[in-house]
Amino acid sequence: MDNEIINIENIPISPTKDDLPDIKILCYYFWEDEGIYSENYYELLLQQNLSFIIRDKYYELSAVCLAEYEEDKKQICIAVLCVRKEDQRKGLGKLILEHCINNCIKKGYNDFYLHVCVTNHSAIKLYEKLGFYKKELIKNYYSNDPPPNNDAYIMELNKNKKIENNKIKNENNNNNENIYNYYRNYYWNRIYHHFF
Repeated sequence: MDNEIINIENIPISPTKDDLPDIKILCYYFWEDEGIYSENYYELLLQQNLSFIIRDKYYELSAVCLAEYEEDKKQICIAVLCVRKEDQRKGLGKLILEHCINNCIKKGYNDFYLHVCVTNHSAIKLYEKLGFYKKELIKNYYSNDPPPNNDAYIMELNKNKKIENNKIKNENNNNNENIYNYYRNYYWNRIYHHFF
């Protein structure tokens, strides 16, 4: 029995309605308030089947990543990403967010966005590692928090743009290589003709 429990540790799984109480408790302790969403909103998020949770070997909830497709923006919103305090700095946030993004891409979604507090440097660093960039600063986004903790960045990720950017980089590298080869051949030819 222990082996079965250990095998599911740190594997992102799709949450069900039965997981909602645990999700709400984790969010409550993570934000140290009543949470930012209504009860119905959590249920709506789960209905889209874009969200994931991670449980530890004791089946306690370790991490949550709740995502939704917003039809009006044609983007996936990463609405919730939180990791239990004792499980932070173990790579679970990166693991579950990457898993969520990859799952969305398989379903045909390539545009993502999220909000993050401007003073949450570790989260910003994580998002940038995964390809998100700061698109906009929103003043007083978290109206219940004192400055500067009430300001937020909107960060975006577009997997298609990343591919386009990589193509541009590769084309630039090829152009640089062609220029290098041109001048190398030019100078070698001059040296060769000079001495021979």
